[in-house]
Amino acid sequence: MIDLVEYLKFALLPIKRGIATGRGNSVHSIDYSALGRKGANALIFDFDDTLARDGANLPEKSRKLLVSLKKRGFKIGILSNCTYWRRRALERFFSGTGIIVGKKNTKPNPEGFLELMSLMGARPEKTAMIGDKLGVDLWGAKRAGIRERILVAKFGKDD
Repeated sequence: MIDLVEYLKFALLPIKRGIATGRGNSVHSIDYSALGRKGANALIFDFDDTLARDGANLPEKSRKLLVSLKKRGFKIGILSNCTYWRRRALERFFSGTGIIVGKKNTKPNPEGFLELMSLMGARPEKTAMIGDKLGVDLWGAKRAGIRERILVAKFGKDD
């Protein structure tokens, strides 16, 4: 569920520059090594329309990416504005992988980002958020103090 009050704060901003610190065609086109060189050791991904089509299961290509990033030493979290039942399914899917699914799904409210970083043992200045929505994913990340915020095209363009 979207936090409407927080989203309206974004909508009323006169200038929206500086919310995204980077852009990519997809999660697969991001230079994760460069993020690591900038100090990022934790990655938070939106799920629907970022890692997978809205409402779909995680594609194999996205699963392999997450596993690869985990092996490279990144802490991985998923934060999605999905229903309770969808979140529970994601928790079961990622159970035992070391990938943490956020409990609070009220983006762009920073509360969910902060809780997920706490669960991950991550700090905002060492975290990157990757999402497909400027006003939900990246605005919430910025408000939570997350330094790197990467805007990707909706899933499917280059996936």
